[in-house]
Amino acid sequence: FICLSAIPANAQQTAVSLGKTYQFITPVSEGYPDNAAYKLTNGVYAAPVTTGETAYYYKSDEYVGLNQSAVDENGNFVIILDLDSIMDDLMGFEISYLNETSIGIYAPSSVTFYVSDTRNGVYTPIGTKTIDEPTTAGISQSLKTRVTADGPVSGQYIMIEIEHKGTFEDEQGNPKTAGWVFLDEISVFGVDGGNGNETQAETNDLTNDITENAPPVTGDDFSVVAYSIIALASVIMIIGIFIKRKASHLK
Repeated sequence: FICLSAIPANAQQTAVSLGKTYQFITPVSEGYPDNAAYKLTNGVYAAPVTTGETAYYYKSDEYVGLNQSAVDENGNFVIILDLDSIMDDLMGFEISYLNETSIGIYAPSSVTFYVSDTRNGVYTPIGTKTIDEPTTAGISQSLKTRVTADGPVSGQYIMIEIEHKGTFEDEQGNPKTAGWVFLDEISVFGVDGGNGNETQAETNDLTNDITENAPPVTGDDFSVVAYSIIALASVIMIIGIFIKRKASHLK
């Protein structure tokens, strides 16, 4: 579900997806596999590999290759990321991809993120980002695209739908089909690490509310308290003396 509580605009965001597992719902190419090493959440981005006088990104072992033949009926590649437990205050959702047109690798058309508390449950859309990178020959770019939630999001499973570019026109106006999408990282960012789980988040919120609403303690406050105690003690002593005298008169 999507939380409606506000968070500070300058709140620190931490990657909570590092080292987490995921599943490809649409298959990965055997030529550019993941090798069950979970490359997409290891926090390592691809660097170009030089061959002769030319440097190519696609030769980096950090990339996982998704071929056009593997898209689902909607033209998407689909991945489900497991954060291990329900995380609160999730805000940023990002993919890192390659646009190396001379090799037939093109940026996707868009990416959409969804969230759910359970693996096979209902997934709530977080947002979609349209990607419009150049398709002219000779381009070699490693790029990132991020979706930022309208408010803090809670969930354990993140579904990523990556829309394949499909067919487009080249510089001469001829139809051309994008062959590949290459990914090297998927990242999910939470405020202060996502706060672990709902129970812990509620506890933290309560503690923060108490701390924020309590008046600051200063040296002047201690003086006021001390004088108040002395005054109260004096009143009690006076009342005690009055009662004692009244009792002696009644004898």
